[in-house]
Amino acid sequence: MSKRGWVIIIMTSLIVNVISLQHTIEAYYGREYGAVTTSMIVSIASVIVALTAYINWRKLEYN
Repeated sequence: MSKRGWVIIIMTSLIVNVISLQHTIEAYYGREYGAVTTSMIVSIASVIVALTAYINWRKLEYN
C-alpha cells in the first residue's frame, strides 16, 4: 500500500476515535453504562488500527 493510503487509514482511525470518545463521555454523564462499554471498545479498536497503520507507514517512509 502507498504512503497516502496509510495516511488516510491513520486519519480515519483518529476521527473515529475522537467521535467514539465523545459518545463515551456523553453516555457516562447520561449514566448509560452499556453505551460506555460499546464506545470504549470501538475507541480501543480504532487506536489499535491507527497504531498498526502508523507502524506500517513509518516502515515505508524510512526504508
